[in-house]
Amino acid sequence: MMRYTTLRKYKRHLLRELGPVDDELKACALRDSKEHLDLLIMDIMNGEGKISRRSAFHQAVEAFGDPSEIAQAYRKIL
Repeated sequence: MMRYTTLRKYKRHLLRELGPVDDELKACALRDSKEHLDLLIMDIMNGEGKISRRSAFHQAVEAFGDPSEIAQAYRKIL
């Protein structure tokens, strides 16, 4: 799994992995990913004590899934 340093890079990779799908599905995947990652980051930071946001972000991505996995799940929705 690639280590992403920012949500922006994660979302860019997710868009590439989604490929040619309709704009509504892309928007939904981006919105849902941001929401889930933000919640996971907050949970990790609250539960781990003193941890950097960057470390929490890495853990959140590992828990949530790589963009290729997420894209595959969204393409199944079609």
